Amino acid sequence: MSMSSADSRFFAYKIREGQEVNVALFIDEVIHAYERMQNRTEEQEEVIKSKPKSLIVIPSMKGVILAETKNPRILEYVLSGQRHYRGRIFGTVKFEEIEPFIRPKSVIEVLNVGDEIEVVSGPLRGSRGKVLRIDKTKNEVTFQPAEVSIPMPMTISMDAVKIVSSVKEVNAKNG
Repeated sequence: MSMSSADSRFFAYKIREGQEVNVALFIDEVIHAYERMQNRTEEQEEVIKSKPKSLIVIPSMKGVILAETKNPRILEYVLSGQRHYRGRIFGTVKFEEIEPFIRPKSVIEVLNVGDEIEVVSGPLRGSRGKVLRIDKTKNEVTFQPAEVSIPMPMTISMDAVKIVSSVKEVNAKNG
């Protein structure tokens, strides 16, 4: 029996900060162990039947695991006695609330003039430099390579770069 998206909701569980990934892996291992068992208890059968569709750990949300499931009490059962588990945060979380955290942002959305970038493909791969100009209509970035002796700006596709350090991050640390 498959869950429809109407049946599935996201629930938040409090976890000791820094242990979110370990607890998510623990949940996954317990569920797989139950599935391998021959003689299961009623509770273990219910865990298998209502296992979460997904477990989400968002690095910026310290001390929280999100689970997509139709029965939040199932994970409470799995986590009972787990030393890093602190309890369930009551209520549901809408997908729209977590989507900005899990949807990858393209470089074009976050790149700023002054950012340090690294070229990740093409003949200039491995080159680093400072962004001088951004042309969003052409999807191009002009940068000044750092390791050249004669300053010569170069223009490449934005798809070929990754951000090494952002001007906004540097300003936030110094501000």
